[in-house]
Amino acid sequence: MDKILLRTFGVLFLSLLVNVAKAAEIKCNFKLAFADSCSLIIDKYFLNSYEPTYTKAIVENQCVFNFKIDSRVTATFHYNNQTIPLIISPNSVIEIFVGTDSLYNSIRLHENEKHNNQFLLYFNKQFKNDFADSLIFETMLSNKADVFEMKAFKLQQNQLDFIRSIIDSLKPDDATVSYLKNRVKYLYYYKMQAFAIINANADKGLTVKPMPDLLLENVGPNLLNDELLGIDTYRKFIEYYVIYQTSKLNGFNKFTDFNISMDKKIAFANTRLTPRTKSYYVANYLNNHINEVLPATAKYNYQQLTNFDVFGYAALVETVCKNRINAKVEKTKTSVSDYRDQKIMGVDGKYFTLQDFKGKVV
Repeated sequence: MDKILLRTFGVLFLSLLVNVAKAAEIKCNFKLAFADSCSLIIDKYFLNSYEPTYTKAIVENQCVFNFKIDSRVTATFHYNNQTIPLIISPNSVIEIFVGTDSLYNSIRLHENEKHNNQFLLYFNKQFKNDFADSLIFETMLSNKADVFEMKAFKLQQNQLDFIRSIIDSLKPDDATVSYLKNRVKYLYYYKMQAFAIINANADKGLTVKPMPDLLLENVGPNLLNDELLGIDTYRKFIEYYVIYQTSKLNGFNKFTDFNISMDKKIAFANTRLTPRTKSYYVANYLNNHINEVLPATAKYNYQQLTNFDVFGYAALVETVCKNRINAKVEKTKTSVSDYRDQKIMGVDGKYFTLQDFKGKVV
């Protein structure tokens, strides 16, 4: 009995050690500072405006960030309207040296462990624009599906070849290599899901032209993985995966009513996505679109999130959701019975109707 108790205590003690937050430090040195401060945003929930943010004044061309984390995280360093991504581990010490050129052209990094961030920096300097949504959408609108897919596949191969070419010289750890390879992988799948939707939104018709089945033969539940939420292209893939799949279930007819669209997407997410991905997706969707639906729809779908969420997402978006739930709705005189024509007052005090979004994949 004593041995069992001792072993149990040992397991509990080790689990506590695993979860203890450890210090990390980022030292910034500027050759000539062009801003009064810089900031660091830590990815925790992957929802804009809800992430832990640290801002430091630049004094004598220097500043230091000290914070605690209990696991490896991704983050974004912001300086002078420019950003670079970082990977930070517990006990990390990262030194950032910034010259007088643009951030990507002048920055140098020194790390106390593997050269993980130098590895990311080299890759992003080469391929940064290939991850820009605006440029991706332009390419979608100017190519047919098969041509677009060939270009996307070729880019994927070029990116993977580049990763292989710099691994030996920079020696990043396996987790960083895996992170970047998955970022490349899901960029391709995100594009494949988004192509039909972006083209449909540019068209005034009421249907979505589906992608050829051959181009989507590897897209399915096998790509869902809660461990990849820290990867931006995985999150974009999830967004368009849900849109495309609910459009498919709707016979590739566009939803012309945001209320129905929200109900369908959140119902799909609730039954098809993995647990944390589901909580993230629904919270993010509500956060971005809650003001486009009626208060009753907002209340129903926020309740769905509170029913299944165990990751803290419901608490994050509670205020924005309850603002919509408690919003006033003004019925038009000419169409009292048709809620699609009702004027809805947003939290900014401005009115809109759901018909304003007619012809869009919502």
